[in-house]
Amino acid sequence: GDAMIEPEPTEDLHLKGGAPDEGPEPFDRVAEEFAERCRRGESPSVEDYEARHPEHARKIRDLLPTVALLERIKGR
Repeated sequence: GDAMIEPEPTEDLHLKGGAPDEGPEPFDRVAEEFAERCRRGESPSVEDYEARHPEHARKIRDLLPTVALLERIKGR
């Protein structure tokens, strides 16, 4: 019946942040993922992150190269 039209689950999801495509990811989470990949020995592309998170493009361009450098230094 009408149990299928209940709005609650969608609202719940929205409050908790839900799916990644529901809005911009916070910059700290983007930076953390980038740093994690550096720690694993990958060389994630700053341009790739800029394209995936245009809302943070300036911060990404300014900060992620430094994050990568720090992770490389720490990893030695």
